[in-house]
Amino acid sequence: MDIDVDVFIMFNTLKGIDVRTEAYSIIANHVGRALTIVDARLNELHGELTPLAINIASDEIIVYGKLGEVERFIDHVRKVIDELKLIRYRTPRKVWMEEN
Repeated sequence: MDIDVDVFIMFNTLKGIDVRTEAYSIIANHVGRALTIVDARLNELHGELTPLAINIASDEIIVYGKLGEVERFIDHVRKVIDELKLIRYRTPRKVWMEEN
C-alpha cells in the first residue's frame, strides 16, 4: 500500500495557485510519494473548529514555524478536542465524535 503525505502549510498572507504550486514542487522533490498540499492563511484559522483543523492537530509533525503560529494553532485545537472529549474512530474517513 502506497501511503500519501498530507502537508499543511500556513502562510501569513500569501495565497494563490502559484504559491501552492511552488510549495508542492519543493516538497515533492524531497518526499518521493503522493502528496496533498493543504494551505491556509493565518487569519483564516480563527473561529469555528473544522474537521480539517482537528485532523491537522491530531496528525501533525511541525517542520517549521518561525513565529510560533502553527504551534499556537495546534495547541488551541488540541485543547478543544480535550474539552469536548472527542475521540477518533479509525474509518476510511477518520470520523470524530463526542465521547458517550
